[in-house]
Amino acid sequence: MLTARRDGPTKPGKLERTAKNNRGRAMADETATLAAYVADLKFEDIPREVLERAKVLTLDFLGSASGPGAMRNPPLSLLKNA
Repeated sequence: MLTARRDGPTKPGKLERTAKNNRGRAMADETATLAAYVADLKFEDIPREVLERAKVLTLDFLGSASGPGAMRNPPLSLLKNA
């Protein structure tokens, strides 16, 4: 006679959900570790090379975000200075 196993998952997908929960906890731990590091970080601790790279990347992002069509309809503040 066959009997149902009680030690296995009772619903399909339970193991997958458990694995996702474990990954979620690990990500939360990593996020907490990063947050603690950033909270203790002082501006003076950041190497000059990192600051310079951050400036370049920020300007690159702003240039990309404005897009090639941004100057077709420039904001009024730009027209006032022209």
